[in-house]
Amino acid sequence: MTALIAGILAAVALPGYVRTKERSYWQEAESILLAIYAGERAYFLINDAYRTVAAGASMSEWRTINVDNPNLSSIPVSYGVTAAGAAFTATATRSGGPCSGSTRTINENRVLPGGACWCASC
Repeated sequence: MTALIAGILAAVALPGYVRTKERSYWQEAESILLAIYAGERAYFLINDAYRTVAAGASMSEWRTINVDNPNLSSIPVSYGVTAAGAAFTATATRSGGPCSGSTRTINENRVLPGGACWCASC
């Protein structure tokens, strides 16, 4: 009987936990994208162009836009920036979990399209 009650509680609580965890990853990724945006804007003011920073870039490459390497974060998300002159797009890509492969982006106009989470499961 105790095992049955524990199973029911787990079945009810686990989806809520997963949704909460995904939302926290989403919010952290959004915060990091805003930091990348600020770094790219500062870089643009000095160099009159944005800078591409690959997802696998070193700490020194990320530092050129005044951002610590966000790929060293403890959340399962990878970051990269593609730039072309007066435009850039920074992308956060979720790896693993129910929303694996989902992305969140920001561009030079500070546009952060998307909803409240990575995917429909959260």
